[in-house]
Amino acid sequence: VDAEGRGSVDGSPSLGPAVTLSLDWETYVRLAAGRVRHQDVGDRVKTEGDAELAQAILDNFAVTP
Repeated sequence: VDAEGRGSVDGSPSLGPAVTLSLDWETYVRLAAGRVRHQDVGDRVKTEGDAELAQAILDNFAVTP
């Protein structure tokens, strides 16, 4: 939105995701519930893209203490 209140559409293509995590539902639930650490199920988690960002996400994946 410019100073006169008019909006515009950005015509540039959107970029894809910075990182993609692929895992089965059971591993997802166990990670989210804090029942396992990602190091323990690393063979069940596939990452593509920014490895540093993937590591940060997995380090902080659990939503329960």
